[in-house]
Amino acid sequence: MAHEESSAHLADPDTDPLATYVLEPDDLRTLCARAVVGPGAGTATAYAPFTGAPVAAVPASGPDDVPAAAARARAAHRRWAAVPPRRRRAGLRAVHDLLLVRQSDALDLMQVETGLARSTASAELIGVAELARRLAGRDPSRERRHLDGSVARRRPAGVVAVIGAARAPLASTLGAALAPLLTGSAVLLHPDPQAVLVGLWVAELVEDAGLPVELLQVLTGGIEVGAAAVAVGDRLLVPSTATGRELAGLAGHLQVPVNRLAPGTVAAYVRPDAPVGATARALARMCFDGSPSAVRRVQVHRAVAVPFEEAFVQATQLLAVGPGLDYRAELGSLSTAAQLQQIGDLVAEAAGVGARVMTGGEPLVRSGPLFYAPTVLGDVPAGDPVRHEPVDGPLVVLDEVASDDEAVAAMNETGPMPRALVWTSAPRTCDLDVRADLLMVGTPRGSSGRSDVRMLVDQVTDPQTVLRRRGGVVPWSTGATRTALLMAASRARRALDER
Repeated sequence: MAHEESSAHLADPDTDPLATYVLEPDDLRTLCARAVVGPGAGTATAYAPFTGAPVAAVPASGPDDVPAAAARARAAHRRWAAVPPRRRRAGLRAVHDLLLVRQSDALDLMQVETGLARSTASAELIGVAELARRLAGRDPSRERRHLDGSVARRRPAGVVAVIGAARAPLASTLGAALAPLLTGSAVLLHPDPQAVLVGLWVAELVEDAGLPVELLQVLTGGIEVGAAAVAVGDRLLVPSTATGRELAGLAGHLQVPVNRLAPGTVAAYVRPDAPVGATARALARMCFDGSPSAVRRVQVHRAVAVPFEEAFVQATQLLAVGPGLDYRAELGSLSTAAQLQQIGDLVAEAAGVGARVMTGGEPLVRSGPLFYAPTVLGDVPAGDPVRHEPVDGPLVVLDEVASDDEAVAAMNETGPMPRALVWTSAPRTCDLDVRADLLMVGTPRGSSGRSDVRMLVDQVTDPQTVLRRRGGVVPWSTGATRTALLMAASRARRALDER
């Protein structure tokens, strides 16, 4: 297996006076000052996944810091919502431009804090920049007029709590904040503890792009801070992580509307007419790109199962795995020891009940403390946790199916998916009933579909219908339905025609 080895070793400055942090504290002083913390706040230190060395000591917010941050955000929201929409759209265009100008700094932070390969981090950054550009082209104040004379429009939610994820440090912070900022809302941003500096960098970027300073408040600290943010927010945007699911449950109890950020399970199906070699190479890249949108389950038709498995395993073994702030590695490391423990336990449990480990299945300790070999499992029994449990790591389950119907049933077993891929040489005649928001058929390219900007805007706004009446003109109550109004108009028209 191709991977790079790292002999770098950095001691902990808390125990070794000669040791240094990965990032110089003086260089981060301005950045750390953006964290919302009270007097006498402590610090939290994350450790670089590539080496295990401490990254930086960042001020840690507490639950008591959240109400004040929410009050400032709500005041900023009222001022920002009163700004003309064209000004808010111009702000997003400035965010887009500045993000591309400063992309090198963002990529470095994303890699140092979360262990992503640079190619994965770059793809995420480009996706966020594109989203900013597309949202800037949408007018959130646009009204829709109905035949009954009413007008439908969207109102900003107010204060939106955004919870970040380590495996999507920029998409789950800046990417998630874009739609609320466009519509006139403010954001309480709680980045993942493993990606705090990325969240603080996002706040700096937003301010430098010309948006109001207090419009985006960054709360550091643990899950208890996220829980406090949920309690004071009008909306919650969470990733599909263990923390996200826990906070979503809390939001449901508090009756705070919730929307999920990260995609769920992504599955693929290789039909018998698909080109085996090209498909195996493309899927290996899409399964092991290190992003939350990576393909986790692959169904392969029995007619091509043997040659596909051989080609897929070979392509997986050729992936370059290793550290480094450059583009040589195709796959980085995991972000936390908990993720390493989870993937190791799942693989061991599956192997214990008869699953085949086709490749991988072990840590790559010579590359770094949190590296795990890209792993392909076959013959996994139905119901095994590895088939259904969300995994933050390079793990793919390969299944052999006898027909299209069997493949569809296997792909749908986890419920609706954000995206599903079908490889076939006859896309025009392929009609599969896959429960996916986006079904890519043929020779799918790229790791994700484009976000629906209208949906993103609707998630962080409230609908409002306005019906203006003039005396004697509209004889119906404001509660009349459109159907009733149209029926009344039709009767009046018929009466006129009978004269």
